[in-house]
Amino acid sequence: MLASTIRSEWRNANAHEDFRWDPVNSTLLLGGQPADLDEVLDAALRARAICRGFEHGVAVAYAQNASLVIRGAENSNYVGRDLAILQAAGEARFPVLDIRRHGSLVRLDVPDVSVESLREAFRAILRAAIADPSVERWELRQASPDRPLLHVDRTGTHAGLQVAEPLWDIADPLPFAALPLLANAMTNAGEPAETTASTVLCLAAAHVLGERDRLSPALAHGDPAAKDELISTTKLISDGAKAAAHLMEGAAHRKLLAFAEVLAGECHRLKSAPPYALVHEFVPAYRVLRRHGPAHLPWTTGLHDCAV
Repeated sequence: MLASTIRSEWRNANAHEDFRWDPVNSTLLLGGQPADLDEVLDAALRARAICRGFEHGVAVAYAQNASLVIRGAENSNYVGRDLAILQAAGEARFPVLDIRRHGSLVRLDVPDVSVESLREAFRAILRAAIADPSVERWELRQASPDRPLLHVDRTGTHAGLQVAEPLWDIADPLPFAALPLLANAMTNAGEPAETTASTVLCLAAAHVLGERDRLSPALAHGDPAAKDELISTTKLISDGAKAAAHLMEGAAHRKLLAFAEVLAGECHRLKSAPPYALVHEFVPAYRVLRRHGPAHLPWTTGLHDCAV
């Protein structure tokens, strides 16, 4: 395909002295012979499109098949770091269509983000931040041009990694570590602090109640493992909400911190309760969900149910 765009009679690898513009006939002279401008433009556009297609194919292959990347000696140049980022996105099972680097900014072209895939987007950013700690800003540009950038800076990734790092080897750190990233990304998107806090509260409360409902059959049968899992998960949600609170100020900070402390208090109170008692517990999370739902996610279309 690429060879089909190469016209040897148009090519001069050493210089461009044979390229001339004929002002009388308003045409290009290549090697002294007139050339059809539309034909030249078509060949150039096709060659560029083919090359970009090859590059995107390689990027998608790395993103979908992390095992293709052979770990070896650390490569400090930007090509090696870009490949490490693509591998990190692949390990997070988050598709990346293209990658561009502008100084300390890395922009990833991605498919449109949905409520369901937002968590994977944050997971990919966290893994990519580990792969290339030099990046100050991460931007995810969606396929639809009318959708805003999802922008997370070093403040957000640092807060998320503090929650995630103790968990990578024992549990999935998302959605706990996603809460500070969400707060940071919404702030960078220009969302009001009140809206940001409400969205973080909604998602945190929804996850607590979702886990309670998922484990309810086992809890009702007195399963102590289900009780331990629910309390452990709720503690992690509390940690994530607290990390998000530290990125906010004023009333937003106080609301998030208060909810994190309430969750931690509920966990402490319920440690001695029988498993079946937890089926109807965590009422504060239910109240927060009713008050602050639905979640507003500026990177998706419209308002969405916050149970993600």
